[in-house]
Amino acid sequence: MKQIKPLVLLPPFLFCGVIYGSSFGRTVLGGPKAKKLLTTWQMFAVVLTTSIATGILFWGVFDPAWNLSHSPGGIVPNSPEAAHFAISTVYLHWTLPPYAFGSMVGLMFACAYYNMKRPFSLGAPLAPLLGRLGDGKVGHVIDAVCLYCLVAGLTSALAGSALLLGGGIHKMLNIAEKAWTRKRKPSAAPSSWRTASS
Repeated sequence: MKQIKPLVLLPPFLFCGVIYGSSFGRTVLGGPKAKKLLTTWQMFAVVLTTSIATGILFWGVFDPAWNLSHSPGGIVPNSPEAAHFAISTVYLHWTLPPYAFGSMVGLMFACAYYNMKRPFSLGAPLAPLLGRLGDGKVGHVIDAVCLYCLVAGLTSALAGSALLLGGGIHKMLNIAEKAWTRKRKPSAAPSSWRTASS
């Protein structure tokens, strides 16, 4: 794979465009009498800050650096071709495509919860496909798998960001390594334990 193909980005944009241009685009989430809780700009700020969150602090910088020096598909590392691949990957991961993918899932979930009055679960958007199966064990399995994936993803993002912030604070404030930050060797068991066990 020499570069990210533009066709990868088309499906989510086409989906959002079709929804916007069709009769579904005029659907009010929550019903015709629903009132907005946030203005358009407030909602934009919420979506922007929550989706970027701590991920861009680490991956926004690490992504291009890694892909430049460890390019896949036989691309020579640190070459102009590798730089092109690295920048195109950043555009894929940190520009409009993630918002298009998120919009697809968000629209399905909001429509299922607010308009179809489905339960507040991660399997709710699949109600048109699963029917009553989504309310039973199948729905619980879907929720469990999705929650596991969410926890794993958030944990890795927060752990990476904590290491990044910790390293930055260490360098900026020139904090020396303290005894409580070093790994301690396990101490020997007390002599009373050894005699009792023997």
